[in-house]
Amino acid sequence: MSREQTISAIESLYQRAHDALKERLSKDGRVSGALLNRHQLGAHGLAYLATELEACRQLARWADQVDADYERAIADAYIGEVARSFRGGVDLGPCESIPLSELGLSEKDVAETLGAEAVTAFIEERASGDAYLAIADRGAEAGFGDPGLFDEMLEEIRAQFARFADEVVIPRAQEIHQKDILIPMEILDRMSELGVFGLTIPEEFGGLGMSKVAMCVVTEELSRGYIGVGSLGTRAEIAAELILGGGTEEQKA
Repeated sequence: MSREQTISAIESLYQRAHDALKERLSKDGRVSGALLNRHQLGAHGLAYLATELEACRQLARWADQVDADYERAIADAYIGEVARSFRGGVDLGPCESIPLSELGLSEKDVAETLGAEAVTAFIEERASGDAYLAIADRGAEAGFGDPGLFDEMLEEIRAQFARFADEVVIPRAQEIHQKDILIPMEILDRMSELGVFGLTIPEEFGGLGMSKVAMCVVTEELSRGYIGVGSLGTRAEIAAELILGGGTEEQKA
């Protein structure tokens, strides 16, 4: 029962969908905007499938790097769940799904990829109710597992914001949630002092010039304290990305 075989099966399904949609969306040797608009549901589904496939690859890479049973179990459960879910279509959430036929796929395509015996065995063992319970039991002590950063600076950033979440955010989290109040300014001011709102903005524009990975590390720790606090940094990140990509020099300054 191989993780690699399961990822390979997802890759094969994706490639079949890619080839089918490419043919469906092409006109005179190139992708047609009109056809893309007409078949946007299938294109959306293909993008979602590609994203989940890459997530599986990265989780497998993380599990191999960390090389520990708990992290391998987390990765395997996710990969198995992805393989199982795509057997029935592209599930975007409650009351929103895309049938595989929109991606140009048939039941035969699914049977020859995700329906393989080895893939089925992997799903049944690694993404079962018992597997999830085992992860949950271990998670009560081990948390989310080793992040596998392998970078001294990122580890220091994580430790710094873990302390901030524990000492500043968590003591106020229940009050903020239960009373449905805005994030207090004293928390926002502390976040600003720590550079949260300019984390990846280039230094030439007054930011810290750090990586997207650093932003993810900070967001995860802040969100562990309270999801609303974690989301504030990402909002600034999105706005900054848009300004950097298409703003005027005056706006960037």
